[in-house]
Amino acid sequence: MKFVSLSSAQKFENTPSCIVYEYGGDTSLSGAIAEIHGRYPEDGWAVNDEVKEMVFVLEGTGRVVTKSSEVQLKKDDMALIDKGEAYFFEGNALRIFMPTTPAWTPDQHRVET
Repeated sequence: MKFVSLSSAQKFENTPSCIVYEYGGDTSLSGAIAEIHGRYPEDGWAVNDEVKEMVFVLEGTGRVVTKSSEVQLKKDDMALIDKGEAYFFEGNALRIFMPTTPAWTPDQHRVET
């Protein structure tokens, strides 16, 4: 078993509207909690070049938009974002849990305009 406490999670303040707590733990799988109040990224699209991401809504409402679809999000909803898929979030006190496989790393995440 591996355990990662909140006090050892890495905090990323991506933008004023998006704070993420990355729990890491393993090279094959990681998890994060994101709090979104507005749009992330503020302009353009976010892309994870190497990880597939599940988005599970813990609280709030919002949406996730890709170049081919848009999904409204509310508590207990789930969406899957494939690696290489461009997306953005818009949220109103949106709090999401995001496990990724393999583990998320900052160097494979980018924002494109």
